[in-house]
Amino acid sequence: MSKFGIVYIIRKDQIFISINLYKNNTREAIKVVRKSHGYKTRHCRNIFRKKVRQRGLPSLGKYLQPYKVGNKVDIIIDPSIQKGQPHYKFHGRTGTIVEQRGRAYVIKLRIGKKDFYVISRPEHMRFRSEQ
Repeated sequence: MSKFGIVYIIRKDQIFISINLYKNNTREAIKVVRKSHGYKTRHCRNIFRKKVRQRGLPSLGKYLQPYKVGNKVDIIIDPSIQKGQPHYKFHGRTGTIVEQRGRAYVIKLRIGKKDFYVISRPEHMRFRSEQ
């Protein structure tokens, strides 16, 4: 056995490493930071889940939908396509298309008193549904 004995103590959401220092007869507890898996894993479990029969890639009509500047669109994130996804906090919001950038569109959203400009691909948009 070496000079240091390492004991892992596992609790609910935290991992502690207890290091026994035999030289000085002292004990220290060091908190280990958990590995981050990105911001999508904690907050988007239900937003990024599809129903069983809707899994897989969308139909071609979703890609060929003609959007123009001035159209009102809803931002509905499609979890099967990761490219061009807007931030999850804009899911379900309605805005106006301001411009086109390559394959993506710039959407102007009004949330409270602020204007947000969101860049999204057409797979994550649909024409505004009148309710």
